[in-house]
Amino acid sequence: MHVLFHGRGAYPNGARIGPNSWPHHDLLVAQRGAITMEVGRGEITMGAGDALLIPPGTQFSGEGRTTDAAIWVLHYRGYRAVEESVRAPRGHPALFRQALRSTFAANLLNEITLAAASGSLRDPYVNALAVALLARLAMWRPLGAEEVVEQNRLLPNKSRDAMPRRVADLARGAGLCGSHYRARFLKAFGETPRQYLQNLKVTKARRLLLETRLPIKEIAERVGYADVVAFHRAFAAANACTPGKYRQKAPLVA
Repeated sequence: MHVLFHGRGAYPNGARIGPNSWPHHDLLVAQRGAITMEVGRGEITMGAGDALLIPPGTQFSGEGRTTDAAIWVLHYRGYRAVEESVRAPRGHPALFRQALRSTFAANLLNEITLAAASGSLRDPYVNALAVALLARLAMWRPLGAEEVVEQNRLLPNKSRDAMPRRVADLARGAGLCGSHYRARFLKAFGETPRQYLQNLKVTKARRLLLETRLPIKEIAERVGYADVVAFHRAFAAANACTPGKYRQKAPLVA
């Protein structure tokens, strides 16, 4: 298995991706914002942390749905090795919802970027990092077509930049009552809508801490916390450190 290409790009609201079709596997990772991908005959909505593995010879295109939309791209050569490593259905796109939203995965992608920028993509170290990324995906089960449709309905409307702040907002967007929505969400994602919102807020907070010098109180408000103490508590529970220490440990990135 070898990495043929690595890159990343910003696709603000309305910016197009492709159309393309490549003779190798493409791994697309939503870094931030939201993107809609058309793969084969299906449509997939991706949010930060989602990964999409596209098999060789598959036509795909996409469009940014929010002003901050950005993706990472890795091209892999090694047909069977790639699909077998992540248990993906042979010859079909595989969506791994929220598989790469962790700090570990973000650091791994950053390391791949730095290594690729400073040397050849044929460097064994770069390939080892890329294989480690696939190993991370192997911890998640790829979704089937019906599951993707159900999840797209239950997730917030990602054509808007506004972040939902309450479970009631999510339910209203899906056109379901609160209890019915919570039951279907838990079945589809394996977590409650409240946990999903918490993770969504913490993920956006991590990005703002790394990419801006905004005061922590303002970041808390932007991600939906009126109480900065509650924000500190939720962030520390998810990251094993306070927002301030998280910002100190990681360099500011553009």
